[in-house]
Amino acid sequence: MTRRPLLALALLAACNAPPEGGLATLEPVAPTTVDDLLLTIAEDATDPDDQAITYDIRWTRDDIGESDLTGAFTVPAARTTRGEVWQATIVPIDEKEVAGVAFSASVTIENAAPTAQVSITPAEPETGAALDATATGSDVDGDTVLFSYAWLRDGAATAFDGPSVPPGETARGETWTVQVTPSDDLGDLGEVVESSVQIDNTAPTASTVIITPSEPLSNEDLTAEATGNDEDGDEISWTYTWTVDGVEQTDVSGTTLTTAHFAKGATVSVVATPSDGFIDGAPISSDDVLIRNTPPSAGEPRVSPDQLFANTDATCVTTGWADFDEDAEGYAFSWQINGTEAGTEQTLPASALSSGDSVVCTATPTDGEDSGEPHTSPPLLVGNSLPELDSVSLSPTNPTEADTLTASPSGGSDIDGDTVTYTYRWTVDDSTVTGVTGPTLTGDHFSKGQSVTVFVTPNDGTANGTEVGSGAVTVLNTPPVVSSVSLSPTSPAESDTITATPSGGSDIDGDTVTYSYAWTVNGSPVSGITGPTLTGDSFSRDQTVTVTVAPFDGSNNGSPVTSASVTAVNTPPVLSSASLSPSNPKSQDTITATPSGASDADGDTVTYTYTWRVNNTIVTGATGRTLTGDHFS
Repeated sequence: MTRRPLLALALLAACNAPPEGGLATLEPVAPTTVDDLLLTIAEDATDPDDQAITYDIRWTRDDIGESDLTGAFTVPAARTTRGEVWQATIVPIDEKEVAGVAFSASVTIENAAPTAQVSITPAEPETGAALDATATGSDVDGDTVLFSYAWLRDGAATAFDGPSVPPGETARGETWTVQVTPSDDLGDLGEVVESSVQIDNTAPTASTVIITPSEPLSNEDLTAEATGNDEDGDEISWTYTWTVDGVEQTDVSGTTLTTAHFAKGATVSVVATPSDGFIDGAPISSDDVLIRNTPPSAGEPRVSPDQLFANTDATCVTTGWADFDEDAEGYAFSWQINGTEAGTEQTLPASALSSGDSVVCTATPTDGEDSGEPHTSPPLLVGNSLPELDSVSLSPTNPTEADTLTASPSGGSDIDGDTVTYTYRWTVDDSTVTGVTGPTLTGDHFSKGQSVTVFVTPNDGTANGTEVGSGAVTVLNTPPVVSSVSLSPTSPAESDTITATPSGGSDIDGDTVTYSYAWTVNGSPVSGITGPTLTGDSFSRDQTVTVTVAPFDGSNNGSPVTSASVTAVNTPPVLSSASLSPSNPKSQDTITATPSGASDADGDTVTYTYTWRVNNTIVTGATGRTLTGDHFS
């Protein structure tokens, strides 16, 4: 805008009326140092001459001009300071550049409230965690910023009014909010700012995990027991990870590790991981446990033989050996005769025994590492010397069900010189035959395919010796038999079928009897025919036919029998039909008979004889194939 000297303006005014009026405002009406000052011409000045009006705008701060703001409608907030008085003076000027009466607007810069920001740590707190609010503030007036705090739990006020909430006050699921109000040196309050966090679930903690038993044997299952705590009061569940010799047992996650997963000498540990149903806590490891050898066990031993004599070595026979670790079977032995220690070997020699002694043995199972519980046999009295038997044989050695087996003991003796007798125990397929104690066994007690053994016990009149068994013999199959075979018909023609009928077939073993057939014609075998019938295709008139039948029981053939022979007789020829021609003869015609379809099973030449009838009466003398009209009318 071009400015003219006021003198020139005065001279112009004499002939031009200056503009007048006008109203200005400054906003905001109570600005602070953070506010821009905005000048607004609320009411324009008027010009009596209806000329267009422009405005000359001048700014002062505390009555000191701000020349660089001339003409500006805005004063930036950065130019203002608390307590300053800013004034805008506006001079209206018309088109003739005549200035009117100036009007103005002023404001005093007031104190600016401070601002604040706040955050809470930790950002993801868990149950029981302490909360700390960190507030920062700024004040454009350079004042010191102070803060006041208010804590809310799930939107409700609490008693905590400092920058922290002490530990133990928070619980899972709660929302905690801190509200911070800043204030400056003049006590002006800034806007309230806030920050919120939600209390997360606290992971459970594991305290201990132990394995029981602490010194396990290889045959004992292992059990893990873990203890822990959950700040949220949740029930803790546990997952167990077992390792054997450093190898994780992926198929086991429970409290028990069975013996199927380890063997003696193995090192076992377990890791327990707690869970509250939301998250897992940190796992905890147990101490290692070493799997120990499981001692073997055994049953009560016995002294063998169970009838002990002065000439017999005594053996401590063990039973019921069991070792979980599958170690080799072993024992420590101790003998007592009449209560006095007598030996430590498994066998006590006969030289240590006398008739009437009371003998016991003690067997202690041992696997080379540990010994099990010892067991002692029942006492056994040394009695009369037992008779002995070397062997027993059976005859025949290849019996059938039709035979009687005979047992023959040999080598029987008695050290005391007593007479030795025998008792016999027969077995068929390892089952004892009841009621038979003698040296023979008939076929009533066995069948083909069965195994027969005899056991013979010598006796000296006081005691039995050791039972001796024969070698087993196997009962062989008895071939079937057939008594005879007959042929029918007895005088067959070539048109007949001859049938063979066996009689008296039987099998002592009870097997089903079948038959094979061998046919002969005039003494020569008929090939390809093995069944019980023979058709006329295989024989001719005057030939003789026989059959030989062999019985079969599924295993063996019996002795064959041959039938009586039959002789084939002649087979009469056959004629299918005969026709007469002409079919409607007259008395002067000769009728001719023509036979057809004649055949002979024996292959003979067929000839014909003719018998004529007229009105069903035989014509005498007419024997040829023609009949003349002399014989009919």
